[in-house]
Amino acid sequence: MRERINRLAKGIIEEELPILVCEPDNIELPIKMDEAVRFEIEVRSDNKVPLRGVAYSDNIRVRVVDATFGGIKNKVVLEINSKNLSGEEKIEGIITLVTNAGERDIPYTFYIKNTDTVLVLESLKTVDDFMVIAKEDINIALAIFMYKDFCKSGFMKDLRYQKIYEVLNKGNNFRLNLENFLQAVGNKEAVNFLLESDSLYLNTVEEDRVYTVKVHKENWGLLDIDVSTNAGFIKLNTDKIKNENFEDNTFELGFTIDSELLQDRKNVASIRFGNGLNEKYLEVVINKNLEKEYQREARIFERKTVDQLCKA
Repeated sequence: MRERINRLAKGIIEEELPILVCEPDNIELPIKMDEAVRFEIEVRSDNKVPLRGVAYSDNIRVRVVDATFGGIKNKVVLEINSKNLSGEEKIEGIITLVTNAGERDIPYTFYIKNTDTVLVLESLKTVDDFMVIAKEDINIALAIFMYKDFCKSGFMKDLRYQKIYEVLNKGNNFRLNLENFLQAVGNKEAVNFLLESDSLYLNTVEEDRVYTVKVHKENWGLLDIDVSTNAGFIKLNTDKIKNENFEDNTFELGFTIDSELLQDRKNVASIRFGNGLNEKYLEVVINKNLEKEYQREARIFERKTVDQLCKA
């Protein structure tokens, strides 16, 4: 910000560029063999400056339906073709976005599942049958859940389950949709997470040091966590913790602190961890040159005292 002000003072005017945000920024999904499916990527400007760009794929099996986009919030639609591939093969590649905010690569991996749809769906006589599959291999359960004929499975003849599926299976967050569905129909205990600490207090900031906080996963299931901060001086290593990132149900988030952006006082910020309605916060308190803050408060108090004496 200081550098930008100096450039403006010298008469150097820059056009504000959009801040590019892509969700998801990494795609890993199972798809059924011999099927063409669609998937959407949200491409938006975080500072409301309109985006302009083009998207293309480096794998002929993943086609960008409409390559050009423009505006504050956009949808890039992919069409994935798994025809004539054998089970357990992968479709891998990168979606490249070339925009007025710079370039961004979104890697993707689509796992081909060799399953007979009819046989699999017929075998799901009860909710418990589906729960067993989900607990043993959540990715296979996700592939089944994404089948267009999922509602034809045995246990889905229950109208209540159909209504729950209709309400929950919206948007492109299939992983969260599956987790919510399992909780609603299978009485699955909600997957949860805990932070090793809810606060971090610092009196000094070490340059180039990576501070960390551990995130612990509780219960089985799919857990993706969005991470954000309300302070410009905190630089996060990632803004998304995916279920695959957990090792032994633990993930260590790293972040750095830009001391040049700190003010000479108590700096209070927070890092937000969110999964659906489940939110947790790490409060970060950094004391910088508190002596100056104390002197400033003392001067304010002294002026107020003098004013009060003058009015008396």
